[in-house]
Amino acid sequence: MKAGRLRHRVELQEKIITQNSKGEITESWSTIKKISAEIADLSVRDYISSQSLQSEITTRITIRPRIIKPTMRIVHKNTIYTIVGTLDDPKSKNEHLTITAKKGAINE
Repeated sequence: MKAGRLRHRVELQEKIITQNSKGEITESWSTIKKISAEIADLSVRDYISSQSLQSEITTRITIRPRIIKPTMRIVHKNTIYTIVGTLDDPKSKNEHLTITAKKGAINE
């Protein structure tokens, strides 16, 4: 894979769940690693939710191979991408990993 395709710097984040001294559960996100990626929006689906029109954007994010958990998310600038699934590309001889994601804070 040519490095020029991976022109976006993104943060790979994982949810951290902690319990404070009062027993309250808090959730936060921690950046695991900053990586290079290619981001491409694929499709938009409009739907009605709570009597208002909403849009859902499906995005393809390509990175160099690494372990990705479905509970992780990717952040690029101020945009949050929720990971839906991953695909290995046998044609590229595992040079890259393709991630399907939804744009927006779905799993917050």
